Amino acid sequence: MGLSASLGAVFVKSTAKDTELAKLRADNNELQQLRTELAAATEQSKAQQDEITASRTEKEELLRLRNEAGQLRAEKLQLSKQMQSAQSAAEQAKAQAAQAAQTAQASGQALANMQTELDAKRKVAECINNLRQLDAAKQQWALEHTKTADAVPTVMDVAPYLPGNRLPVCSAGGVYTLNAMNQLPTCSVPGHALTK
Repeated sequence: MGLSASLGAVFVKSTAKDTELAKLRADNNELQQLRTELAAATEQSKAQQDEITASRTEKEELLRLRNEAGQLRAEKLQLSKQMQSAQSAAEQAKAQAAQAAQTAQASGQALANMQTELDAKRKVAECINNLRQLDAAKQQWALEHTKTADAVPTVMDVAPYLPGNRLPVCSAGGVYTLNAMNQLPTCSVPGHALTK
């Protein structure tokens, strides 16, 4: 009986241990399952964290690109203004150059006209000086040869009284006529005339 009681106690203890062991196994299985779930949750959390980091990186990149786009727009606007300013300056310079060319052309034309006028006046002055020399030569010839007022000298008569012993030439291509002593010598070019 003592043995039976002992065996009964051992059996009860053994059963309690088996029950406790079964409970521990169940707890261990639950713990393993919790560990697996924790690992899965950690992995999922890591994936979500990576996703958040990637999202932040993409957002930062998007902001950087927007900023660059804004800067490029501002630069484009500034370059456009500079180009318009340069075009305006070029057009003004072109207009000024055209005006300067017109002024230069007008000045050149005025200078050419003045030169032509001066040449014409010089030719008139030279011709009048030649007519004075011819008149002086005529007077000298008449004085030395005691000629009357109606006497008409020849070229050969007055040549010795002229520079180089010859009749001067009109620079405008006129022809000189000595005329009588009571008349002044003349040139065939209109406007080339001596006055008393």
